[in-house]
Amino acid sequence: MQSPPIFSPQEAMSHIGANEIFLVEIIDQFLKDSPSQIAKLEYAVQEREYPVICKLAHALKCSISNFVALPAIEAAEDIEFWGTQRNPNKVEKALAHFQEVIHELNAALLQYKKNFYAGKTDSF
Repeated sequence: MQSPPIFSPQEAMSHIGANEIFLVEIIDQFLKDSPSQIAKLEYAVQEREYPVICKLAHALKCSISNFVALPAIEAAEDIEFWGTQRNPNKVEKALAHFQEVIHELNAALLQYKKNFYAGKTDSF
């Protein structure tokens, strides 16, 4: 069985109650803000700052939820959970998985944005 796509524009627009223009604005903001949040999360994991790990993972999960990107939401939840458990090995493993999934999400968001500006979002 094939896994669902990382990002469904229709589900995202339905979830946030917005049109494509507003969705692209949210995508822009996420792509602008998330790299620094992820860098802070990576540093917190390296330094084993568990309260910071939990806070950042939760914030990223909330931002990602705008896109109904379930694999990325679940990956952020895993980091948050293992952060509460103060388990460095599990946190590092969860972060590695999150990085893979967020890379996939970012690629899908960038492609949607590119298609939007090219007038091709109906084929996404």
